[in-house]
Amino acid sequence: MKTRLSKIVAIGSAFLMGMLFVGAAWATTTTLFNGNVKVTGTVSAGSFKYLKAQTGIYNVSGAAFTADAADESTNISHNDYSGSVVLSPNQTADAPVILPQGAVIKKVAVQSDALPTTDDLTLHVEASNFTGDHDDMTQIHNSTVCSTAPCLTTATSFTPSTIDNVHRTYGLYLDASGPDTLTVYRVAIYFSVTKPALSSAGSVASGSTSGTLVSSNH
Repeated sequence: MKTRLSKIVAIGSAFLMGMLFVGAAWATTTTLFNGNVKVTGTVSAGSFKYLKAQTGIYNVSGAAFTADAADESTNISHNDYSGSVVLSPNQTADAPVILPQGAVIKKVAVQSDALPTTDDLTLHVEASNFTGDHDDMTQIHNSTVCSTAPCLTTATSFTPSTIDNVHRTYGLYLDASGPDTLTVYRVAIYFSVTKPALSSAGSVASGSTSGTLVSSNH
């Protein structure tokens, strides 16, 4: 009788332990929240992602551009309108680009004033490493006459296209060539993200659990 009772206890214990392990496995599955979720405390998860990639636009106004070299500083100004940069003939200018880690660039558009037949405007989208070298992700070269402002020139192909803030920094390089002064209003960078930084009334603690928080309503 004692032997039989011991076997029953052992089987029961094994069953309960199995249920605990199954429950633990269930706790690591993905949970979907459909609708608005209000958080006032701390949200903990191993990773955060959207159900589908979200798109955004990063605007670099002309005011963000500075002279590429010290001896060119007097040939670059932000006259008339603080959101534009005015480049004297054959001058260059730089501006930083700060995008989320893992963002994928989809399109870059340059918005400028009228472009005469004798002038060219080239924008380089650059990915630099920490040794001073850089790669051109793309070049937007506008030598086509545009008589009515604003003039828009775009690019949709980039190599590399994914932002790697761990190993790279990013920036824009404007090159104005020709006898005339050229004005650039802005550069718009269209990008997509799948794992953006979350913002809530509380805080986000990463790595606290092995689950995944999926957002469908941003």
